[in-house]
Amino acid sequence: MNRMDGVMLAGGKSTRMGQNKALIQLGSSTVAERILSTLQTFTSSQWVVANDRSSFLPFNGRVIRDEFVGEGPLAGLESAIRHSEAPWIAVVACDMPYTHHSVWEFLSQHIGSSQAVVPIYEGRIQPLSALYHKSIHSTIVQLLEDGERSLRSLLQEIHVLYVEEWPSEWIEVCKLHFFNMNDPEDLNVARHLLSLEG
Repeated sequence: MNRMDGVMLAGGKSTRMGQNKALIQLGSSTVAERILSTLQTFTSSQWVVANDRSSFLPFNGRVIRDEFVGEGPLAGLESAIRHSEAPWIAVVACDMPYTHHSVWEFLSQHIGSSQAVVPIYEGRIQPLSALYHKSIHSTIVQLLEDGERSLRSLLQEIHVLYVEEWPSEWIEVCKLHFFNMNDPEDLNVARHLLSLEG
């Protein structure tokens, strides 16, 4: 297993949710706490990339700020890679409360000569639930300096291994792992899924 750090990209306040999605309470934990707990099962260190440090005081000493403030998840990835000493970074969005360690470990088994291991689930590329190598840092910086904010643009510039074949017995695991909350309706689904955990 390659040494790897885990990073959650916190983003800012969601207009549709009325708050930062990472700080939404699901049961006894926030979404951020759930994600970091999962990352802890297979990464050396776990970090939060968030420009609003005051909202993440419970994660004392584990919050990284963007150098390219306000430039979206690509800037968050730049911050994570710049901060990490591990060769690989596991990156997850802050609206994926049921991210699953089995999926991360499966992705890590595909690390080879690529610079990123990116899942495809139900036909959709998932760049915010992926593994990235530190060697892409200069490419990210160049894109940001050129005014480019898209993670898709990054994927076009680096060597990516896409993973879209999943174990057949993982149907429910993958549904949970790739579930994300975009609006209040999704939050209601997340709370329903939480009730099923019990």
